[in-house]
Amino acid sequence: MDRLGIDVDASGNVFTTGYYTGSVADFDPGSGVAGLPHVNGEDIFVLKLTTAGNFVWAKSMGGDGNENGKSLKTDNAGNVYTTGF
Repeated sequence: MDRLGIDVDASGNVFTTGYYTGSVADFDPGSGVAGLPHVNGEDIFVLKLTTAGNFVWAKSMGGDGNENGKSLKTDNAGNVYTTGF
């Protein structure tokens, strides 16, 4: 798993994007386990953590090829915008 983009929203929550391979990636930095389904190659992920660094959620996007999240930005309405290829 590689984290490539990061942003903090108005409430202090941390968002990060990047890519992962295989089905063994654990997105929960705590003692829990939060895996995501893996399609093929490299898949994009978006991860949300609280201000204390606790896991909130992780989402993935991917198809048959390689998809990489490179950057992200949050807005005041709570939306998360991700760029990549």
